[in-house]
Amino acid sequence: MSEVGSSGRRRRLAHVLHALSRGLRRELSDQLRPLGVDAREWTTLQFIDDRPMSSNAELSRRLGVTPQAVHTVVRELEARQLIVRKPDPTHGRIARFVLTESGRSVLQAANAVADRVERRLLTALGPAEQRALLGSAVALLRRLEGAEEAAGRRARAAGPG
Repeated sequence: MSEVGSSGRRRRLAHVLHALSRGLRRELSDQLRPLGVDAREWTTLQFIDDRPMSSNAELSRRLGVTPQAVHTVVRELEARQLIVRKPDPTHGRIARFVLTESGRSVLQAANAVADRVERRLLTALGPAEQRALLGSAVALLRRLEGAEEAAGRRARAAGPG
C-alpha cells in the first residue's frame, strides 16, 4: 500500500481498517441508541439469529472478544428479554442462546438502521468501487479465517504442552 498520510508516512492497512471499524461502530451505536441497543449488542443479536443455540464460547470466537465480555452482553440482552438461555441437550453446563420475539423485532429494526448507516457511508464511493470494496474485504476476511483455522489445526496436532 502506497497511500501516504499527512505525516508523510505510509498508511498501514491495519490502522486504516481499525479506524474505520471504530468510527463505524461509534456511528452505529449512536444511531441504534433509540432502539435501546448498541453496536456490540446488535452484532451479538445478529450472530445469535444467524446461528440459534450458539454457546457463550461460540459467540466469543465469532465476535473476537473474551468469554467474559460476551457474558456481560448476554446478561444485558437476557435482562431486556431479547434473548433466552436454553440448556444444551448434551452438556448440562453449557447454555445456548436464542432470540425472543422481542429480540427478533429489535434486530429487524436495528438491521434497517445499519442499512441506512452503510448506505450513507458508501455514498463516498461509486457503485463499482462499492462492489470492489466489499469483494476485497470478504476476500481478506476469508484469508484471515483460513489462517486462523490452519493455526488451530497445527495447535491440535502438536498436542498439549
